[in-house]
Amino acid sequence: MAPVMPHRDSRDRAAQAFRLRSLGYTWRAVADHLGYRSAGAAQTAVNRHLDRTPAETPEAARRSATERLQITSTILAERLFEARERGDDDRLVAVSRELRNTTAELAKLNGLNVPVAQQVDVTVHQDATAIIDRMESELLALSARQPQPQRVLDAVIEGEVIEP
Repeated sequence: MAPVMPHRDSRDRAAQAFRLRSLGYTWRAVADHLGYRSAGAAQTAVNRHLDRTPAETPEAARRSATERLQITSTILAERLFEARERGDDDRLVAVSRELRNTTAELAKLNGLNVPVAQQVDVTVHQDATAIIDRMESELLALSARQPQPQRVLDAVIEGEVIEP
């Protein structure tokens, strides 16, 4: 029998199960860790949690990711200054590399890595029917200028089959 708990605690447990699954835990490990009676029960709880939780919009996800990267950048910059003060060149190089990667990710995420913004506007002055009619007339004119091959019917040789 499932454990009896307040509705809010049950929802919190399902949210925690979702986080554990997101971290790569197997369904069995999620169930064991949070006290579900089976892996299927943990999976059902997570699916219900996802049904209750509205999906994050791409813009909100971008903002969250940007915020995480900015926090990471701040922490890395602090570590960079600390390594410089201590004269720890190995640490300085490692932190610099990670700070550069974080900055590059921020730039990609926010579209800052595009060298030149470009905009292409296309205006169509004819509809498809007019274009097809024009192409048909051009093909007919081209065909009229080409020499006509000898008709196949004019080149037929009569013959007779004689059986032995």
